[in-house]
Amino acid sequence: MGKLPQQTVVLGTLIRGEYLFGRFTEARTPKGERYPICMEMLDGSGVEHGMPLLEGSTDDRVIIRSSVYLRAVDHFE
Repeated sequence: MGKLPQQTVVLGTLIRGEYLFGRFTEARTPKGERYPICMEMLDGSGVEHGMPLLEGSTDDRVIIRSSVYLRAVDHFE
């Protein structure tokens, strides 16, 4: 597995519960190249699955930290 260049965009699905979970299935590089991926979003420390919702989040609006960690996985659980 190689490194993706800076400003690569990842596409996927966000799932809201007590935490905000992200499952990403495609990467698009700044040159327009597309790659299938299997990555999940981790908390701000890069340890736990999902990002905790911050104060001020509502049913219609989710607030999380501005930086997240992504980890490559074999499959989604």
